[in-house]
Amino acid sequence: MNENIVVGQTRVNVFKREVNDMTGKEKITKIKTGVIIQDFGTFVRVFDNRSTKDGGDPHQNVEVFAVAGKNIWCEYLDELKPFNAVPVPVSY
Repeated sequence: MNENIVVGQTRVNVFKREVNDMTGKEKITKIKTGVIIQDFGTFVRVFDNRSTKDGGDPHQNVEVFAVAGKNIWCEYLDELKPFNAVPVPVSY
């Protein structure tokens, strides 16, 4: 997936696999939808750019998720057009 990532434009769904220890049943839930604002290779920082009233993140310093982990992974959703892209501050 990393070759398709455009920081500030690529939207992904983040999924989590939970296994019940007693029954062995798997449950997969979507835990987040957002825009990738940092790409660390095997991990990405995902920002939900909706307003906080609608469940979005309060700031861009948000959670980091594995791109292709066993229990947490990201799936490509779509690309935002450049004029709708999320502005990403540059820090040195």
